[in-house]
Amino acid sequence: MPDTDPRQIPGWPLVEVLLTPEGAATVNGSPVPVPAGGSARAAALARAADTAARIGRPVRTRLTDAEGAEWLIALSPDGTEAVLTAPEQKARSRKEKRRAAARPPVTGSEARASETAAPEPVAPAPTDTRSRITAAVDARDWPEALRLCAELVDAATPVGADPAFEIRARVTGLSGDGATAYARFRDLADLRLAALGPAHPHTVAAAEAAQEQWARLGPDEAARLGDEVFALRARVPGPDGRGAARARRHLLGLHAGRTRLAAGGKEGE
Repeated sequence: MPDTDPRQIPGWPLVEVLLTPEGAATVNGSPVPVPAGGSARAAALARAADTAARIGRPVRTRLTDAEGAEWLIALSPDGTEAVLTAPEQKARSRKEKRRAAARPPVTGSEARASETAAPEPVAPAPTDTRSRITAAVDARDWPEALRLCAELVDAATPVGADPAFEIRARVTGLSGDGATAYARFRDLADLRLAALGPAHPHTVAAAEAAQEQWARLGPDEAARLGDEVFALRARVPGPDGRGAARARRHLLGLHAGRTRLAAGGKEGE
């Protein structure tokens, strides 16, 4: 993968890709089907590239591989990858750990020499709010990231309110609070609907993000919000009305699952 200047890729959205040693994969916490004999990495990145395709530009993607190493890459709509940040030294492979275990112990003189060595320079802490949010997300410090998002929204001018709202919604989703993330993307979609119209790509992207968060909710909560989601997709249907069709399929699947559970409970009585 070629290297790319991280400053060229916006910090949001941040797509989370996780590969497991067992050959499974998730994208933003959702399992990704891997074809028989296929590559979990390729399947996960293809799913992640859908986000880039929806917004029409490369997106930041944090890829945690099966060895536990974290890559920050820029993923284009066509699936092209570019490295933003390579894994840190601490995320070593199992082979490197075995080599390290086989090395002879450090002698006393070597230890004293290492203690007197000049310390590594420390990068300055980020000062602007967006950089601090990115740092908090990278550290998975969700309370701090959400606090900074609230700070960003409170300080936003009318012109800067839309991106601040989007950042807060995305960080809320990454933190695991799907219900609040859904509501924030829904509200953002309605704001963009009023300002840009229903067919604008940014309006559609916000509605899609709201529906994506809704689809991750538990069956009871998703069913409770089903009418609301249908109403949103009626206002912002997206290309060929596919959003409403997906929502309908999801609700039908939830209903079928609850029916099976109820039937199983009656049989066990």
